[in-house]
Amino acid sequence: MKMLRVLLLVATIIALEGQGDAQFFKRFDYNPVYTPSDAVAFWPLNEEYELDDESGNGNDATDPWGNVTLVAPANGRQCGAYEFRGNPSSYLFFPNNGAYDTSKTTKSITIMAWIYPYGNAGPIFYFDPNKTDTAVELSQVVDNMGGLSASVKFTKHNGTQVTPLTTSIPLNEWYHWTVMYNDDINNGYVYINGIEMAWSNYDPGKLATQYPAQAGAALFPQAWFNGFITCIQIYDRTLTEAEIKAAAYHPKCVCSGPKHDPHLTTLDGRDYSFQGMCWYTLVKDCSSANSQFEITTDFAPRDDTSDEIRTRAVAINVTVGDESVVVNQDNVASVSDGSLKNINIVHDGAKAILSFKLKDTTFKLLWTGKKHMFSIEFIGDYYRGKMCGLLGNADGDAKNDFQKPDGVIVKDVIEFGESWKVPGKQC
Repeated sequence: MKMLRVLLLVATIIALEGQGDAQFFKRFDYNPVYTPSDAVAFWPLNEEYELDDESGNGNDATDPWGNVTLVAPANGRQCGAYEFRGNPSSYLFFPNNGAYDTSKTTKSITIMAWIYPYGNAGPIFYFDPNKTDTAVELSQVVDNMGGLSASVKFTKHNGTQVTPLTTSIPLNEWYHWTVMYNDDINNGYVYINGIEMAWSNYDPGKLATQYPAQAGAALFPQAWFNGFITCIQIYDRTLTEAEIKAAAYHPKCVCSGPKHDPHLTTLDGRDYSFQGMCWYTLVKDCSSANSQFEITTDFAPRDDTSDEIRTRAVAINVTVGDESVVVNQDNVASVSDGSLKNINIVHDGAKAILSFKLKDTTFKLLWTGKKHMFSIEFIGDYYRGKMCGLLGNADGDAKNDFQKPDGVIVKDVIEFGESWKVPGKQC
């Protein structure tokens, strides 16, 4: 079975947030094998991706009044989230160039988001800000007990609105909300934290998804959401329960670990902080004496510290066979021999994406130099348990990740980290 492992290094998060983060990520089980990759709209809405549409369809969100704030970390989400102030000008606008108009394609739809409500009613996400037709409207409404419920309204393409689905939700904590409409059987569904909470059967008819969308505020009727929203995804189909749970923890939506020190998460999920200085091996092929690949990073002192030295990643180096490419914090790439055959590099705005394939395994590295952030993914089986470095061996057991180059497993972070310093490098 092919497996996906993700490392996310973030070098600027406050250490105290780590405790709440660990609790947050255990909210419900998921299996990254099923993580869907076919979203027709995908706004991670966090520190790394901000308002970008990561589906590749170009519907980047905007903050028309500049009254929605990116907060990082945000109540345990180390990547951060956007905070809505609960007033008419605090909203995000999502253009629709037709990419997520599912009425023209499958006619089925899945919409999901992470939400942290402060306590008042208000819209989470809905089509058509002018409220002519709402297609799918996710809102928090006051229930009969004076608390909040999650309510979804479906509007058909001809303007007919059907009975909404509602279910209770928690306050002042994160919950994941998924809404689906299956056009094949005319069923609507609501999932909270990966569990089906409500469903209903409706008369046939496609939804009015031809409009742009908005989050956080509505004028008709007047309602404004107060709290955090992040990781909005739209699919032009219904997802399985396993896909819902995996999509909730999509690599572009989550990151873990404290900030200020370079904080790493091994390929098996072990979190630790290490203050290195100079070049270190993150991960390499340890299946034989002649390593086929190696990924290293350069840790250098931060500019905004005084009393104590703190470091961050300022460059990454990918070596495959005889090829090598270094990308600095300005995303400028330097190639060892002037050309690359095995390593592919693509520049996407402030990001550099490097990828290569060996045996049955594809490796992908995403580097955002100005933010000193990177993530590493691999899909394949051959190198599982055959890698080594600061990121461990990817054998599924986090307990043996602190293995030095000589094969000895240690407990001390500094001893482990310094053992992977690249010899002969000048910094």
